[in-house]
Amino acid sequence: MCTNCLAYSMRLPWWAFSLLCLSKRVHSIFVLRLFNDCFAMTLLHASLALVLCQKWHMALIIYSGAVAIKMNVLLYAPPLFLLMLKALDIKGVFSTLFGAALVQIILGLPFLLTYPVEYLSRAFNLGRVFIHFWSVNFKFVPEQIFVSKEFSIALLVLHLMLLAILHSLDVASVMFTGNFIGIVCARSLHYQFYSWYFYSLPFLLWISPFPTPLRLILFAGVELCWNIYPSNVYSSCLLLCVHLFILLGLWIAPVDCEYATQKPSEKKEE
Repeated sequence: MCTNCLAYSMRLPWWAFSLLCLSKRVHSIFVLRLFNDCFAMTLLHASLALVLCQKWHMALIIYSGAVAIKMNVLLYAPPLFLLMLKALDIKGVFSTLFGAALVQIILGLPFLLTYPVEYLSRAFNLGRVFIHFWSVNFKFVPEQIFVSKEFSIALLVLHLMLLAILHSLDVASVMFTGNFIGIVCARSLHYQFYSWYFYSLPFLLWISPFPTPLRLILFAGVELCWNIYPSNVYSSCLLLCVHLFILLGLWIAPVDCEYATQKPSEKKEE
């Protein structure tokens, strides 16, 4: 599904698609562990494929199903909403959002009718603090700072500021870049969270103005960090540095370069 999204965008050379098959950690997440992240991201990629085809109502329904499985899919919400505002009129925006909300209500109805407060407080607990030991990206941050509210707020503010990078990019660029910004600013990434953005890594590297050897080095660097178990100060520092370097590439990518521009469809979905 994700391969179809990347192929539709026509950003990668044919041989770069092989990178999608080379991750030992992702093989473990999907085949050995069967985390629910796998199913959430599968639905997310299906939703993105529908967005690329301008099937907005069905895309939002499937997207909402992905959110029901794993809350991390909400990292795609800001760029998705931006695309909706560009592609749809007000009526279309509200109708697609209504369809997405209806999915949440239907799936949560058994719990809303019995334990509504408990369901809403636990299912949408955005303030949960992760265990420092399992953090792959911020293991070098002292635990007392890692679990502090100030650190969480600082990352949230940084996340919102970096979303400014999303302007004037095409569908796949906006979606994958918006999600990657959320990954960079996440307080804690656990090993199964690699599936949140692994399949977009080749795309992000190829829309950045880097030479191909550097793209491959960055890809290998990310994979290396995710395969060090347990994570340590050095692997976390390296992962953050690679993430920031990729983010810099996305920031400086000229809008008129062959990888970073695509004329958006002016067609409005009725």
